[in-house]
Amino acid sequence: MLKLIISNTQKDEHGQQLAVHVELPVAEETLQKAAGEIGLSDFDNGGYEIIGHSFGKYEDLQNHIPGGANINELNLLAHKFKGFTEEQAEDFMSLLTDCGDITVKDLINKAYYLEDDSYEIWHGVTGLDELGHRFVEEKASDLPEEIFKNIDYEDVGYDVQSNDHDEFTNAGYIRNSNEVVDEVYDGTNLIELIAKEREKQKSLKSKDGSLSKDDVMIKATIDGLTATAVEKACVFGVEATEDIGELRKTVAELIRFWSLDERWLEQFDMEVQTVMEGTVQQSGMQIN
Repeated sequence: MLKLIISNTQKDEHGQQLAVHVELPVAEETLQKAAGEIGLSDFDNGGYEIIGHSFGKYEDLQNHIPGGANINELNLLAHKFKGFTEEQAEDFMSLLTDCGDITVKDLINKAYYLEDDSYEIWHGVTGLDELGHRFVEEKASDLPEEIFKNIDYEDVGYDVQSNDHDEFTNAGYIRNSNEVVDEVYDGTNLIELIAKEREKQKSLKSKDGSLSKDDVMIKATIDGLTATAVEKACVFGVEATEDIGELRKTVAELIRFWSLDERWLEQFDMEVQTVMEGTVQQSGMQIN
């Protein structure tokens, strides 16, 4: 998760510079709301700057992300990070070794290339001798034993790197790092890619059926909000309709933000509806 503090570059009528805290990735509606809190209609046309951040395991990204970086692009990048394994997260940061100037657009495409196996990373290979051993193992493992004894692996490694023009990183040796790959994000298809990422994350959770540590925490929160709504329905009946509606909005936002199972919202509705019908003796009541 990428945590940002974003401020309006202009002061308001009271001479204050408004700022808002945002944790990416988020739904588009949440970003829109955050922009409104600092007096902007959206984050599409500038007028803001990043004045604080915490990138967690991606902290070194601060060297590549300027204060005026596109918030919507960072949101897509955060969606990609959300789907990374721990090893992929480490590999991604290794891809940035000595990469020089790089844009958020470049970072997004590197994340896609890594996920699609466009890069081949030989983990643990950090020097020419190790590179030579790995290359021989990969390409000539069936050679007679006596030939292996006479191989100068450092020379082999030197030739491999000279031909590849690739690099050693903390994660290992990255092959194909200089090959030209078609861009996934071309600067115009941002909304489409974010929508695909959210759908993919929902699909993975649906197939897996298990909950992450964060999901368990959020599910407990949703259960607490549901219990609160049910209790309000029991105690106050129809008079609690407005309060219950606000609780429902919070549950819906949590589900949308964390890409969780929408059946949890259906469960909220069912439990509240059942209690409300019994309390006010009115079937078919709708809680918005």
